[in-house]
Amino acid sequence: MIFKTVNQSKLLRHSLAVFFCFQVLLYQTLCFAPPAEAVQGGSIAYTTSLSPQTLEEVTAEIVQKEIELLRLNTYFRIESTDRGRLKPWRLFLYNLGGSGVSNAGITTVAAERWRTWQRPKTANRNALKAGPMLLMIGHSIVVGGILIEATLDVINDHKVKKKGFNAKAAKARALKLKNEIDAKIAERERLLVEGIELSDRDKEVARVEGKVLKDVRDLGLIEHSQFYVRAKRRRAARDVGYINGFAAATTGGYIGSLMGLLAVSNRKPRLAGPAGIGFILSGAHIVMAPVVGKVSANIAGKHASKQIKGELGAIAPKVAESFDADRQELQRLVQTMVPGEYSSKLLDRLAVYEGADEIFENQAKMNKGEKQKADKEFKERFLWNAAVGGTKMGWGIQLANAGFGYQVRPAMPTVRVPLQFGGATARVALPNPKGANELFSRRVAQGATTYLPGTGIWILDTLQARARGEMELYNMGSQMALPQQKLKNRLNKLDSLEALLKKSPAS
Repeated sequence: MIFKTVNQSKLLRHSLAVFFCFQVLLYQTLCFAPPAEAVQGGSIAYTTSLSPQTLEEVTAEIVQKEIELLRLNTYFRIESTDRGRLKPWRLFLYNLGGSGVSNAGITTVAAERWRTWQRPKTANRNALKAGPMLLMIGHSIVVGGILIEATLDVINDHKVKKKGFNAKAAKARALKLKNEIDAKIAERERLLVEGIELSDRDKEVARVEGKVLKDVRDLGLIEHSQFYVRAKRRRAARDVGYINGFAAATTGGYIGSLMGLLAVSNRKPRLAGPAGIGFILSGAHIVMAPVVGKVSANIAGKHASKQIKGELGAIAPKVAESFDADRQELQRLVQTMVPGEYSSKLLDRLAVYEGADEIFENQAKMNKGEKQKADKEFKERFLWNAAVGGTKMGWGIQLANAGFGYQVRPAMPTVRVPLQFGGATARVALPNPKGANELFSRRVAQGATTYLPGTGIWILDTLQARARGEMELYNMGSQMALPQQKLKNRLNKLDSLEALLKKSPAS
């Protein structure tokens, strides 16, 4: 019995000793064991407590955000451009109706005044009234067209705003993406410095790829600022164009034409003076329309550029050149590496960077072509408007001269001049000088003749502009060179790049 008790006591002591040793080993394992190892890129990489994401995952998220920024830019560019297929035809009808009716009106005035300027009392009063009435109708067609298009543009702007692609909303989304990208880039740099151990070669590849990521971010932000400035310029030019066109049509229609009609119907030729002022103002608005539109666009563009640059922050100059150099350096490093030293995801990202470079280059060409086209159209528009508006100003000046210069004077006595015929002298009466009515009619006829070619040029300009527009639309469409076609191809390209980025298991 005693022996049995002694053996049990020894067994208990041994059990306690083994349990104590196990507790010590477990404590050492938990407190001093190194972190788990994982083979990455041919070297040992240690997990970090800073973030549960790996370097590959953070890099993939940055690229994904940058693709999202480029997609935002593309939709913003699409929505900030007029895409209505019927709008050019509506403008064509407004201009054709206004120019045709105005041409009929000024032709009526010129024909009737020239026919009866020596005998004003024989003029057909209905014809004299029809001329300014037709001019007023022609100007009213233009006014109506401007109001219709302005209303449709306001409705379309509201739709774009609801989609979130107006200038203000798009800028806010771009700034949000910028902040998210910057945060991910900072996290990636922290992982490289503090959290993940890589071989020297892998560190160099990761460092260069970080430069490429920053280049893509900067180029995307520069592109967005360009689109933002472009949208503000186009909006300012459009709105100022409507105001200027409205002023030209109303001064010509409801000062010039209406006062001219009142001068005839009320038999008050002096009212033709204010009518002439209305046509002078109208012609001046037409002549200055291209210049006013361009100046307004430039002012709005400078203001928008200053605003968005202040919000986006400083961007390194010559980013496009840096992007090419950094991308080529990354390709060189990858080509010198042994397969297996880097993940397959890096090869996919290289293809994404190449695709982004192609997108930026195509957009730069598109922007350059658009600017060249705008400069050409400005020069042509200035010449056409100068011809139409200049002749209209000439009509207004002569009409004002006729109205303000109308003076009723007492009839002068008949003047007889002695003339000799075969030795005999006879006193022959000279023709009586023209009175105020004859002088007024002749001046009005001269002024109407001055503006007559202007209305004809207006008709010709309307026809040639629409014909050239349709031809250009057909030719560019057959070559897949229309802006909307290029932007659609760009969206497809971004979708393919995103699919390439997501196909890798690393993402």
